[in-house]
Amino acid sequence: MFDIGEYCAEDRGAIRDNSHEAIDFELVSDISDLVAGEAGSLYLNDRYRNKGALVEIMYPADSHASLYSHMLSPERLRFLLSLYPRKIDLQRLSRIVIRPRYIEAGEIELAALYIKSSRTLVLYLTSSGFGSGIFAGDPEFVSASLEKITLSKIITDSVDSGRDGAAIPALWNIISVIDTEGEGGVEKFFIRRPDAAERIIAALCEISEHYTGLGY
Repeated sequence: MFDIGEYCAEDRGAIRDNSHEAIDFELVSDISDLVAGEAGSLYLNDRYRNKGALVEIMYPADSHASLYSHMLSPERLRFLLSLYPRKIDLQRLSRIVIRPRYIEAGEIELAALYIKSSRTLVLYLTSSGFGSGIFAGDPEFVSASLEKITLSKIITDSVDSGRDGAAIPALWNIISVIDTEGEGGVEKFFIRRPDAAERIIAALCEISEHYTGLGY
């Protein structure tokens, strides 16, 4: 498995610094390089446009057979954005990056990262599939709770709306609570890993290792 500290120490040949500031710096630098085009042909671009909102969607050019069984595809992203009820909130986003990496520590998974300076939302692999739609019952629409811990946000696959058992998709939840003006330059969103089957965790690690080997 990949934990956040191991991710930040990869291929850098330096003594690991596990401080929150160092981890944030490494994560943001990684994405900033990607957005600046240093990833070359590793990523393709799509767009979602609606009135005042224009969201670029960056996704891997390499199509691993199981990737979109475990995270949102560009098509599903556009679908969820099109149904988001408060379109003005979408102006908080300049781009969404589909990042095919699995990062966890202590059964807490990094689900998403929001970089305020570039208004970039990065989505990572999670054991729940983040509402990819392939799991029985689609965990995206199972009610759960939201809470804040320090400067990060703990989420699950959806939040109970309180009406007839309906639930809010996790992507909507993240967009609705993004703080573009608050302290710090980055917000991290975590998911408590459920009792995921070993085969799912193994699949996530295999996908992540596949993309790591290709330079993602």
